[in-house]
Amino acid sequence: MRTAPRSPDGAARPRRALALVLALVAITGGLAAVGLSVTRPGADRQPAGADVGSPSDLAASAAGYLRERRVEPLSGELRQVLSNPEKKSVPSEPHALLNQPAPTFTLVDTNEGPVEFGALLARGPVVLVFYYGYSCDHCVAQLFGIDKDLRYFTELGATVVGVGPDPSARTRERYAEYGAFHFPVLSDRERSVAARYGVFRPAAGDLPKWQAHGTFVIGRDRRVRWVNTGPEPFTDTVTLLRELAASEGRLPPAPEKGGP
Repeated sequence: MRTAPRSPDGAARPRRALALVLALVAITGGLAAVGLSVTRPGADRQPAGADVGSPSDLAASAAGYLRERRVEPLSGELRQVLSNPEKKSVPSEPHALLNQPAPTFTLVDTNEGPVEFGALLARGPVVLVFYYGYSCDHCVAQLFGIDKDLRYFTELGATVVGVGPDPSARTRERYAEYGAFHFPVLSDRERSVAARYGVFRPAAGDLPKWQAHGTFVIGRDRRVRWVNTGPEPFTDTVTLLRELAASEGRLPPAPEKGGP
């Protein structure tokens, strides 16, 4: 008994189905190759600007940032650092808080303990450093750089304070990876303190969120004596030390020009 011959269309269907499967496999492979993926509704997404590298990547990037700017740890006695004629200070920028009383605040440190700004000023002048968080390599590069020169700040009786939006637990995790800074780092999760210092503005209407790096030198009299804000962190430690010394009346006299 003969079997009836299949029609040409029937014979083509398996081949078409196979071709479709192969095409889908090829497309999927291509998406994976370029790093694209389809996210299902409600799936967790990696936040913009988050640290996606290995722990060593952030530390290496921070070190590279300092090298690019030729930032090296200071050496010698404090008086020599302050009076070095080859190092020019950076003047303060205009700012609404310049020569005004600094806003007070209380924030928690990495151990969830409250830190009151007034209590810090009772011990001496303060350098406030506002940074974007530990996912920002050049932000923490500034903190790494200051930490290496911290003995000079301590000699001037000053306290350095980092202020960022990371929760305390995240900062503790980063400390476990990179080592802790030897000065307080406070959690400003709502960025309310950053807003009071003019380095953060939340989104409103058609205006997008805006933020800036900020470094403030504040005398023990609570007056803001020097300010730097902008898209890049401030890494000139000598300028900060000179401003602190001036606030304490400890800035060495400038060397006389000329001479025998």
